[in-house]
Amino acid sequence: MKRKADEIEPLSGGGQHAKCDLHQETLSVRRLRVETFLIALSFFGFGTCIAVIGPSLPSLEHQLSEPIDKVSLAFTLRGIGYLLGALVSGHIFEKISYNLLFGTAMLCMAFAALAAAFCRNLIILLVVMAAWGFAMAFVDTGGNFVCVNSWKTKSGPYMQAIHFAFGVGATVSPLIVSPFLLDTNEPSNSTTLNVTTSMTSFDTTTELYFDDCETRLDEKNCSIIPENYDFHKDNMKLPNLWLPYGSLSIYHISVALAFFSLLLKDGGKCTPKQNKQIKDSNDQKIHVNHGKTKTITRDVILFVTVLSLLCLFGFCHVGQTAIFGGYIFTFAVESDLNFSVQEASYLTAVYWGSFTAFRGFSIILAKKLSSKVMLISDLSGLFIFAIILVIFADSIKPLLWIGTVVLGMASASMFPSAMSWAGVHITLSSRATAAVIVSSAVAQMALPWITGFILASYQMMAMMYLNLAVIILNVTTFVTMEIVASRFGSRANENQCPTYSTNEGECEMEF
Repeated sequence: MKRKADEIEPLSGGGQHAKCDLHQETLSVRRLRVETFLIALSFFGFGTCIAVIGPSLPSLEHQLSEPIDKVSLAFTLRGIGYLLGALVSGHIFEKISYNLLFGTAMLCMAFAALAAAFCRNLIILLVVMAAWGFAMAFVDTGGNFVCVNSWKTKSGPYMQAIHFAFGVGATVSPLIVSPFLLDTNEPSNSTTLNVTTSMTSFDTTTELYFDDCETRLDEKNCSIIPENYDFHKDNMKLPNLWLPYGSLSIYHISVALAFFSLLLKDGGKCTPKQNKQIKDSNDQKIHVNHGKTKTITRDVILFVTVLSLLCLFGFCHVGQTAIFGGYIFTFAVESDLNFSVQEASYLTAVYWGSFTAFRGFSIILAKKLSSKVMLISDLSGLFIFAIILVIFADSIKPLLWIGTVVLGMASASMFPSAMSWAGVHITLSSRATAAVIVSSAVAQMALPWITGFILASYQMMAMMYLNLAVIILNVTTFVTMEIVASRFGSRANENQCPTYSTNEGECEMEF
């Protein structure tokens, strides 16, 4: 009979020994909840890092004295670093203490944020962005892997919680940095001074030099410049991004220290090794023996098939979110509805706002509903309203607003629900989790580019058609996954309870 954490019964005999076991199990439950809470905090920091670069681009452009197209390469380098980080982290999360890996990744993110704030060279900034993306991939891959494998069939609410923390971080990050951003509409005072500033800031007599004054007046460059004015003085000032980026760095360092404190509490030991056994439908086991030849059975084929479909599912889901969230503003402005820029901005904000809010609400739903039911509900909402938008998006404004809200809500819980669903049917190793993360990252970079290429040749409604096509592919992928898992799967983790790690070893229990 399943019991709640506070109602766990002793696993051994009665007496004092049983009370000690109960006490140890209760401490293990609390420890896992603390670790999950720290993972949520790291995902909040991950979200702030993802969203902070976009609003900072004009300030970085001014700080580096480089055009916007070159500064925008920061996104590309960050994506490349993220992909490399996902590949590397998938190989080492089962070998090294994840508290050590999380703490190190958070420290790297802290130093990368601080370095970006003070960077004045484009090449150095791009290197910093690649390192930043590399560290973020460790947090993303590790968080999903640890949460699914620690809570197993109970991972649903916790997966929703850590992804909700990511959404909150991405939402508040622009609000944190916006008061400190450079106002590009105001003239810079770095090289010119007006008469009032000159007379009050300098005691020495100034002279006016008008070489080719007519040309200078036409270019609006005629100004009073003191002889002793240091043109490099402005470059010695602290950049305007140092305070918000520094605040994010302090937060990341604080979370890193929390992870390191857990590591020290364990005496620097690694967490218990992950189970390397896969059960087939006849309760047969395949033992993975240090790289030796493995018997290829039904479960191995099932694992590869479901994982491949899960990667395709992640590709479609993240790609659809990137397409709709990235181009709904452009669609609203350039379609026949002729939204104003302000209205289109509100429409975009409504999409991401509903996305983040429903991720929080999904924490409650995941306690009542299975991941399968949540995925069916999400995909049904996406499919129905994608069809409605294809028919009415460019003609009925209220339906565009409603469809945007529903698509945001339906997309919110899909990724964590899919990971929880997969954790029931197959054993998700860190490498398997990394494969899903990599496929999702590729979609986030590739599908918006493909959409932009299509929109350059066709009308704006092509975006809605492409959005529907990706959703149909996503629905087909999930149906295929469910058929394969239900007919041929052994539901490897169905009877597994959450795993609680202690210094002495591994303690498993149901609650």
